[in-house]
Amino acid sequence: MQLSAQVTALSQALRQASRSRHHRLHLLLHRYQQWLRDPEAWLTSGDPPGYSYACPGGEGVGVEPTPLPHRVIAADGSQLSINHHELFPCMLINVGLVSLTYGTGQRPLLRSVPYLLAQQPAHQSAQQTDWTGDLDGETALAWQRSLQEIQLLAETALAQQDNIPQIALVDGSLLAWGLEGLAQEVQRRCLQPWLGWMAQLQQARIPILGYVSVPRSREVVGYLRRGEAEDPFWGLQDRHLWAEILQPGQASSLWISGSRLNSLYGEQRIYACYVHGGKEVARLEFPAWLAKDAEMLSQSLGMVLAQVEKGQGYPVSLAEAHHLAVVRSSDRRRFLALLERELIRSGLEQVQVSPKQARKRHTSV
Repeated sequence: MQLSAQVTALSQALRQASRSRHHRLHLLLHRYQQWLRDPEAWLTSGDPPGYSYACPGGEGVGVEPTPLPHRVIAADGSQLSINHHELFPCMLINVGLVSLTYGTGQRPLLRSVPYLLAQQPAHQSAQQTDWTGDLDGETALAWQRSLQEIQLLAETALAQQDNIPQIALVDGSLLAWGLEGLAQEVQRRCLQPWLGWMAQLQQARIPILGYVSVPRSREVVGYLRRGEAEDPFWGLQDRHLWAEILQPGQASSLWISGSRLNSLYGEQRIYACYVHGGKEVARLEFPAWLAKDAEMLSQSLGMVLAQVEKGQGYPVSLAEAHHLAVVRSSDRRRFLALLERELIRSGLEQVQVSPKQARKRHTSV
């Protein structure tokens, strides 16, 4: 009852904003057509400060029909922090892995791999990896999860080299946005193992792609507004532009991410394109070596779009990896019970939750 009037007002505001957005989208499409007619003009325009943009990275490629046989390997992860109010401060990472082989009759590979990370005592801090001491707890946990995902993904792909075309899929960006804002030297150390696994996949010529659903990037929009201090396309994202241009099953031209992080990727520098999967326009990211191999890129895009079709709008392999990775409430309770039992068995004293945590679990009002 209290919210009904606010919801009505919100609905009216959204209707008005939609009309304004449609007008800005029309201007953006016009600007895109201008760029196509005279791309050289954008190379000499001034760059307004305060934002980054992508640069054109090549013409788009066609999407080849999915070959048979072929294999898609996907990984996704979840994380769980146990705070100091609950038994013992530790962290749990759970990575879901899916390997689907089509056209051979092979059974799918479905795995869930948990990793338990405990807070290191002060005297052991020197044994930590080079980068953990430079990150706060949540950032370190999230990045450790990303590293476990790509390691399991790469190890599985490298172990299944049997002349069957395959791709490795990551849920989300290949750019380490969680490291943005850190000192460049810290970023470089953090990225070293990540880029190492990408390099091994390159050597084996196994494409790795990041699938970004509902992407919020404005890098292409930023490129089209170069030379203007004001943003005439505020509120619009790259996917809004490509949704007006692409037909289902099509891919956009290639773009090189303008993120400062990308300069640290070296030979693994990240390119991107947008693909229309029928229900949404998604962003696909991939390393430079794949961007420069038109045939392999076209085949990889075909595999991704086939996964989107099988998943009714989202890659079926990533969806299944997500289900395997999720730590549900019942899993959490069993994990805490296991942790408590083992801590008591080891002889530790005062193994119990804090009064605050105990009180939050029950109400007496």
